[in-house]
Amino acid sequence: PQISSTGKMIDDFIKEFEPICTLWSTATDWTITHSQWLICPFVSLNADHMTKFNVDCSRIAVRSLKLFKNKKEGPFNVATQMKKTIDNFKTTMALITKLRHPGIRTRHWEMIAKDLQFKLPPESEFTLGYLMRLQLENHTEEIDKTTDVAINEFTLETALDKMYNDLRNHSFDIVSYKDSGTYIVTKMEDFNALIDDQLVMLQTMLSSPYILTFIQRARNWKTTLNNLQSLVEEWLSCQKRWVYLGPIFSSEDINRQLPVEGRKYAAVHSAWCKIMENIHQNPKVLAVTTQEQLTRQLVDCNRLLDSILKGLNEYLEVKRSSFPRLYFLSNDDLLTIISKLKDPTCIIPYLRKCFENLVSVKFNQNQCIKTMVSMEGEKVNLSDEVSILGKELERWLADLQSSMQNTLRKILGRAVISHGKMKFESWVFGWPAQALLAANQILFTQQVTTIIKNQEDIITELKLMRGRIIENLADLTQLIRSQLDPLHRLTAGALLVQNVHNRDILTRLIQSKTNELNHFEWKSQLRYYWEEGHCKVRMMNASFDYRYEYLGNTTRLVLTPLTDRCFRTMVSAVHFGLGAAPSGPAGTGKTESVKELAKAIAKQCVVFNCSSNIDYIHLGKIFKGLASSGAWACLDEFNRIEVSVLSVISQQILSIQQAAFEGSNTVFIEETSVRLDPTCALFVTMNPGYAGRTELPDNVKALFRPVSMIVPDYVYIAEILLYSEGFQHATLLATKLVNCFKLVVEQLSLQRHYDF
Repeated sequence: PQISSTGKMIDDFIKEFEPICTLWSTATDWTITHSQWLICPFVSLNADHMTKFNVDCSRIAVRSLKLFKNKKEGPFNVATQMKKTIDNFKTTMALITKLRHPGIRTRHWEMIAKDLQFKLPPESEFTLGYLMRLQLENHTEEIDKTTDVAINEFTLETALDKMYNDLRNHSFDIVSYKDSGTYIVTKMEDFNALIDDQLVMLQTMLSSPYILTFIQRARNWKTTLNNLQSLVEEWLSCQKRWVYLGPIFSSEDINRQLPVEGRKYAAVHSAWCKIMENIHQNPKVLAVTTQEQLTRQLVDCNRLLDSILKGLNEYLEVKRSSFPRLYFLSNDDLLTIISKLKDPTCIIPYLRKCFENLVSVKFNQNQCIKTMVSMEGEKVNLSDEVSILGKELERWLADLQSSMQNTLRKILGRAVISHGKMKFESWVFGWPAQALLAANQILFTQQVTTIIKNQEDIITELKLMRGRIIENLADLTQLIRSQLDPLHRLTAGALLVQNVHNRDILTRLIQSKTNELNHFEWKSQLRYYWEEGHCKVRMMNASFDYRYEYLGNTTRLVLTPLTDRCFRTMVSAVHFGLGAAPSGPAGTGKTESVKELAKAIAKQCVVFNCSSNIDYIHLGKIFKGLASSGAWACLDEFNRIEVSVLSVISQQILSIQQAAFEGSNTVFIEETSVRLDPTCALFVTMNPGYAGRTELPDNVKALFRPVSMIVPDYVYIAEILLYSEGFQHATLLATKLVNCFKLVVEQLSLQRHYDF
């Protein structure tokens, strides 16, 4: 019991004495430390440590005041005195915090000394006690003014240091490029962003009133960044074009045809390898910037590359001027073909861009083209084989075009003559689909013309002819339902669609009691004539030569009364040297009508989808090909092009139309004179009222005849399509199908996988 009591007494004593011990120890530490602060050099003081020490001591003093109040007078008085001393030092501490900021330099002390009119002592005598004797706390306004300047200058200086360190630690990402034995730079996005950010920050810093001390350093760094940015721009420009031209000039054919440009590229390649080898050895950014003559070398390389590209474009322009359809190929496609000319099949993937539906050709053992192949697989043997050995690309492509047209003209002539001398089925499947359809229209025109010319009971004869066509349609329907190969089925279907339209033409001629060849109902139709071994197509007062562009065995558009009216407007526009502009909602057949009219006269029709990103240079290239090849072009979504671009291309279109009207053989487009084929025409389609569409300027509208397209007669179209697939009761089925799909559209929710 006695030991337990003694232990409790000791615990109570410790508990009572510990706060007093802590207070006295803290008071002693405070007194000693404070005395040391007063005598040590001011530059050795650490404001952060001092602040923390003061806060800790003040906390103990406050706790002691609460603990000893009304209990122990001695400790309470000590705590009170210590708290008072610490509080009195707070003003001095605030001053120390400002004056010991890392941004305070000797120049700032000199400014303070000058403002307060005291002399700066040597560093060993420049103590806190010395400053306290100067009573600087009474001059806080003057001191704050100087310290604010110092702090802001320090912020700017720190930012400049960070900029330098960021670049000093940055390295370019240099990697090997394929099997070239040299290198390229990659991942430049972050570096460019870093340079841009630093330039923006520097611009802000240079406008600061506190930059005067570092203004020369900031300006020098800005110059460094601008030089570095220029270096990188030249570098990336050189690299991009060096990479682009590499595969081109690796071809012996290209080097043989462009010897000057080939030597220039070899010089660029040599310089590039040396430059990249040096950078690869030390890819640090600042090390690269210190390489003398690097920017000049890259500028020289870019100058050579500019010259190479100019020569290359001039070379391609010569090729395109010799065979204008090459304008419809991109530079990359054309260069790929030229670089592989030793392989004649290299042209095959690009034939569709030069011809309407010629996707492949067959060669014989002598490397001569003997057969044309369409997208559908139809094959037509050329009447004159095209030799490609020893010929330039553009020359044998022109020969191919000429042979294609001569072949189709001869086949068409034989198809017209052979009608009636062969069984119907043999006649239908005995010719390429294109020749069959054209011959069918020639024969239809001949028969109607003969009936009207004879002036003997015209209406009765027309009714008899209509009856024969209806019988023919029934025969075709039965034929389609028989066992046919896919190509023959396509041919029969297209012929059926065509004959249905011929039936409707006869119906309208009968209803309008046509009795002369100049009657509007007859003149407003597309009429085909075989004259002196050539096919002519007429409509209204317009007359076109059938152009014998190979169309293959494609499906044909169902011609409705709306299509007929559209054709009349477009044909009249072309006849008067203008373009046409079908406009209307999506799905009304704007583009398909243009393409079908082009098929009707066997013209190449090139369709381009326009966007807000298209520029007048790209369109100028299209117009060159259009004007010099005599093709038709259809620019879809024409009103998506920016108004600023429309104003430029309107002049290009006007130049073509005026040159054709004046009978000129050439036209200037993009400051280049190109050969003009006056049979060229331009059509544009528009979806008015849709988002992102612009209103065409008046000077553009004046170049095109407007054509308003409405929703077509779906029942009529469905009926003809069902007939062409062999359905006998197509009229009833068409009505039911259209009503079914209308109900589906109204009742079912819109989904991506629904397309009614």
